[in-house]
Amino acid sequence: MWKVILFVFVLISIFSRIKETGVIKNGKVYYKDKYWKSNKIGGLKEGDTVEIVGIENGKIILNLSNDSYDSSDCSDSSCD
Repeated sequence: MWKVILFVFVLISIFSRIKETGVIKNGKVYYKDKYWKSNKIGGLKEGDTVEIVGIENGKIILNLSNDSYDSSDCSDSSCD
């Protein structure tokens, strides 16, 4: 039984380190086939990548300089 618990723990540890990224395109964050507005990417240039922490309440959460920031909400085609 302890081997199963250890195996599950190792799997969770591995998958929690996988980071999702978005790319700056046209002044927005391109992530999962959608463009997201953000006022936190002003210092970034076209083609730069940003780490995506997640999406919550229709807002994208970015990790910039090891701090999490909420982006403007914009996940639908009206933001393209």
